[in-house]
Amino acid sequence: MYFHAPAHLGEPAPQIQVGPGPFPNIRQKMPALYSDAIAAQNALQNMSAFKESFTLLQAATGNARLALNQADQVVIVPDDDATANLLGPKLVQAVLKQTGKTALKYVLGEEFGRALSVLDLFFKVKAALEMADSRDLVNNQRGSRFRDAKRYKLRFFCALYARRVSPTSPPTEAAWALEDGFNRYEQALSNLWKFEGIERNLSAGANPYQREAPTMRAR
Repeated sequence: MYFHAPAHLGEPAPQIQVGPGPFPNIRQKMPALYSDAIAAQNALQNMSAFKESFTLLQAATGNARLALNQADQVVIVPDDDATANLLGPKLVQAVLKQTGKTALKYVLGEEFGRALSVLDLFFKVKAALEMADSRDLVNNQRGSRFRDAKRYKLRFFCALYARRVSPTSPPTEAAWALEDGFNRYEQALSNLWKFEGIERNLSAGANPYQREAPTMRAR
């Protein structure tokens, strides 16, 4: 595709080649979707400031697991590296010092709550979960109860992360804002991936709506 620049002092206008731009196959073969594809790309770009927080929360949530304590209450067993990255060295040392533990994986919910002054929020999240069948949630956290387990873990880690990024804000308000930001970023990312998948399929001559194996990664 070419366009002509205005002539200057009677000289012939040079021809400037324009690049294909984003989603060239969608634009050519499925033009009705092109504006939506561009909107999806712009939506994620507009949230780029949240990318780091999303990546940290995603790793902490995805690598943690749920377990039952002796009272059949659900507890979160965090991953050391992902949780350390989420909290940062200053808060990690504060948590370990206050709890007397040698690694974050040995620190459970109430202990995190006391160390980071988010105990009230932790109990609110825990109480909401106890209305469900805790044993079923733990047993099926990677299966039929995946979404419920993910939501519980996400709220827990949002509460912890809030003490790092918004130490002077009300804990509940900061944690809910982080959870909302995470969900909106994840939705924007998923929406963009849908159009990127269509673009790849069109480029390969495949069914544009052919599904790929899901891999949730931050952009």
